[in-house]
Amino acid sequence: MPRRILPNTDKLRYQTLKQCIDKLADINPQSRFLSEDQYHSMLSVMSRFEQIFLAREKLKADPEYLAIQKKAGLFLKHYLMVMQMAALRGEMPEKNLMYYGLKNAHSPLPAFNTGKQIIELGSEIFEADAKRIANGGKYITMPGIAVVKIWYDKFVDAYQNHRVQVEKYKNNQEFVQKLRNEVTRCIIEFWNSLEYEYNHLEPESFRQLAMEYGLQYSLSSNEIALEASPKTASLFNPEEIPVDKLQEQAAKYISRPKPKYQKKQVSELQTSFPFLSEEIETDKGE
Repeated sequence: MPRRILPNTDKLRYQTLKQCIDKLADINPQSRFLSEDQYHSMLSVMSRFEQIFLAREKLKADPEYLAIQKKAGLFLKHYLMVMQMAALRGEMPEKNLMYYGLKNAHSPLPAFNTGKQIIELGSEIFEADAKRIANGGKYITMPGIAVVKIWYDKFVDAYQNHRVQVEKYKNNQEFVQKLRNEVTRCIIEFWNSLEYEYNHLEPESFRQLAMEYGLQYSLSSNEIALEASPKTASLFNPEEIPVDKLQEQAAKYISRPKPKYQKKQVSELQTSFPFLSEEIETDKGE
């Protein structure tokens, strides 16, 4: 019998519960297979979970934060690039690049891809630049170090605020886990009601209906085999052969005397057979 595939990430929980509620919203309240209490419980859980979920998604992809991060990284990288070009033109001794951890004018530059890189490497660049100037080095322009520092300081402020929000989310993990459990409970209760209401439908028809609500079932080994290669699967008569006997049957098939077109049939079998004894498993990780 097909198994339920419960959503196992916050994104999937959110999408599944939202799809269930949106689908129910299109149905006349008198025609729903859920009681009003169940329906309003789903709405309440969804409202709380949505706030937590969307807040976390914003933390992961805050456009304002990412824009400042990109700008600060570019200024730091361009400053080092200008110094390398000055060394190549002979306007600055190449040995001065050693202050910044660069061996020569062709050394690869840091990527500045993460906030941590920008914070740590930026601080080192400003310290190195102060030492170079103190030892008689010339100021660099386009960009100047002062402009670079402005964008660096802007990013430091944004980074610290971002970290505060991340820590606040981490400190609420117990609350978040409780909400996850409530969402899963709502989905299971809804699923039970859906199965009870439509138990008269054929399996394939019911599975299609469930998909409209965002609910997924695994396929049996025989169903997977038929979808992958109906021609090859029919060789085994899956309806008559238990799933755990498929490998034994396949071995007998491959080792039997060579019939006409055997190579082609064996090729099809070897291509499709992995699907015949494989069950879809849900990912247990969060």
